[in-house]
Amino acid sequence: MKNTNVIQVLKTLSKKEIKEFGKYLKSIYREDGGIYLLYEYLKKCHPNFVDKNIERVFIEKKIFPNSVNSQRTLFDATSLLLKALKEFLVKKRLEKNSIARDFLFLEELKERRLDNLFFQEIEKTESRWNEEKNAGIEYLHDVFKLNMMRLLHPSWNVIDKKNVDSVDLIELLDTYYIASKLYWTLCNHTTNSFANNTTNEKQYFVDDVIKFASLSEFQQKPQIRILSQLTNAFLYDKLGNYQTIKKDFLGHLNIYNEYEKNDFLNFFIILNNKIGTADAFRELFELYDFYVQEKLILEDGTISFGSFLNIVNLGCRASRLNITNLEWVENFIATYKDALKAGSQKEATISYGEVIIAMNKKDYAKALENLREVNLKNAFYGVQIRCYLLQCYYELGGYENSFEDLIKSFKKFLKDNQTPSSDFKIKFGKFIFYITKINNIKNAITLRATKNKDLNLKKLLEELKKEKSVAYKSWLSQKIKEL
Repeated sequence: MKNTNVIQVLKTLSKKEIKEFGKYLKSIYREDGGIYLLYEYLKKCHPNFVDKNIERVFIEKKIFPNSVNSQRTLFDATSLLLKALKEFLVKKRLEKNSIARDFLFLEELKERRLDNLFFQEIEKTESRWNEEKNAGIEYLHDVFKLNMMRLLHPSWNVIDKKNVDSVDLIELLDTYYIASKLYWTLCNHTTNSFANNTTNEKQYFVDDVIKFASLSEFQQKPQIRILSQLTNAFLYDKLGNYQTIKKDFLGHLNIYNEYEKNDFLNFFIILNNKIGTADAFRELFELYDFYVQEKLILEDGTISFGSFLNIVNLGCRASRLNITNLEWVENFIATYKDALKAGSQKEATISYGEVIIAMNKKDYAKALENLREVNLKNAFYGVQIRCYLLQCYYELGGYENSFEDLIKSFKKFLKDNQTPSSDFKIKFGKFIFYITKINNIKNAITLRATKNKDLNLKKLLEELKKEKSVAYKSWLSQKIKEL
């Protein structure tokens, strides 16, 4: 039963939830029935579910020894247990989601023809939502749905006291659609900055949506105003109002949910890269520092591996620019490492964060030692790890064979991997080109086999300076100067 759906779902339950599920089962099934007996047995196997204890034949004999067809009995019990588990999880989700409960209750009132109570409840719901100040773009859709329920009720024009018509409903729908369209356009653009995504040609009406978003009635809505300014900056390089966008965003943090807040950080990273000035990066770091201090980087109490490492990289870059110091990065790792999502990548992520710090401290021996223990299942970090390995081999010396082998495998990785975008591949392909050139010159100097060394280095440095997109450009430039 190791790979059955019921085992996979049960593994995700906490001890408290396992007990709650047992109480739920007691309320709908007999304690001496096959479903509850199966639950009781699996509860003892939770959370590890050791293979030998959950073998189908073993469980059949253990729980249903007197059954004429124990295989069928176990199959039926497992199916019903999974059904009950689904209902239990939906119940728990509804307990957390008051808006979903509101909609379900209103649907029940409408179906039962309790018309007066329906409109009383819809007024209370709307008033409570306004007081709660629910966040997120999806809340705009919830408001639309609530008013749509009002207008679709058969007694709307007889009982309802609120003067809402189809024009109001269309405006609410437009508000949700425009905000959602701009938000997902930005998410797609952010993804495309790394990933090789060919869906841009399938994006419809983006220009039209941006045009309508500029109308005064929509600019009064902060979600649309901020998102339209960001979209203009992303798609049309209108970068002059960076400060205005950032200030407007921070002034309306409460209208975004925690997922959207984290996406906005990614939007500002792309925007900062487009601007490309030291002041813009300082502004970006200050925004991240605010998020870190206020714990806004957490989603459901956890931080993703990508966000964790992005902040480590950002903090190290800020330390190189004397905006902060590496102690800030070390404190961040110490504070947030326990908030990393549980899984096989957790320890590798923490180790890799320490590698990044070691690289910035120029402790290449420690970085190399830790890099050998890091195996992250992500193409971007796979590229970064290879770059760090090459830098360690170069700095430490004595790894010439390893250096050459890695150069070959790195080129093949970029060529064969379909995930990174072409711009991303070019950026790191140029890093491979320049570090190879630098290493060759370094080896030739060591062997005293180079001619016109100064001329070659000067030419190489001038070529590097002209490049607009090369990974670790400042490090490469420094290595040339050191020769």
